[in-house]
Amino acid sequence: MTLSSTLDLTIGLIFIYLVLSLLCTSANEAIAGLLRLRARILFSEVSRMIEVDDVNAAFWSSGLVRSLGHSIGIPDSTKGNRAPSYMESNTFSIALLHALSGTGKIDGAELTRNAPLDIVGLAGHVPQSSILKSVIDTLATDGQARYENLQSGLSDWFDQVMNRATGVYKRRMQLTSFLVALLVATAMNADTLHIAAVLWKDDALRDKIVVSAIETSRVDETVPKEILDKLETLRADLPFGWSGPEVSQSVPTTPQGWLLKGLGIFLTALAMTLGAPFWFDLLKRFVSIRGAGPVAAPAPKQR
Repeated sequence: MTLSSTLDLTIGLIFIYLVLSLLCTSANEAIAGLLRLRARILFSEVSRMIEVDDVNAAFWSSGLVRSLGHSIGIPDSTKGNRAPSYMESNTFSIALLHALSGTGKIDGAELTRNAPLDIVGLAGHVPQSSILKSVIDTLATDGQARYENLQSGLSDWFDQVMNRATGVYKRRMQLTSFLVALLVATAMNADTLHIAAVLWKDDALRDKIVVSAIETSRVDETVPKEILDKLETLRADLPFGWSGPEVSQSVPTTPQGWLLKGLGIFLTALAMTLGAPFWFDLLKRFVSIRGAGPVAAPAPKQR
């Protein structure tokens, strides 16, 4: 096989990974939405920040926070099933100060006339071991602080914690993404080793996939439907699945064969977890190397 054929084989594999990654992304988004993962992580992290039970309950039951939630009602105290998926730092600080006011920790009138808040008195109403007590002490200046300063400090604190929460969400989604990718690859019998072997031997199929890959490299990556349409067009030709003309070659009959099958599916799942943007960018690079010319920019939309 020539160098050109090897490059075409690589482009074919990248194209298949791209299409499968889009399927995996759609499934991940559906699962995250169904489980309301963002909302649950936000609820957990904010509740950990506040920590004081009566203040936490007042915070989540406030109209300002409830208006952002999935539906009208107070979030479940253990699951946060009605908590919002996103919250501005300014919203957090205002709602927390009013929660402190509603629980009698501070004089609510101080929030309207912007008098210096008695931070020492406030901290005295919060358990010594709580995170909130430590934060309030840090924000205090000579035992007092004006409303704007305290609100700004609480907002900055929220932003720092949310940066950590974003990392928690990404780690959970990485695990979810791999499990979904493994499930999709297994269900579709998308075995990298088998796919590569078929494309290596079948010049006509390889050329057909490369043509679709080149066309795909010129579409707007923000419109995944156009890419998935290519899968529908090539579905009968692609070398994966548990039925069809290739099934006798694809299904192993020996333990060693099943071991290689598992390895091939595992490799496909790992590739899918890299994400569609990664494979789309790589596809454009390899198409350019192949000599198809620079990828044309998407035409501007007509108004």
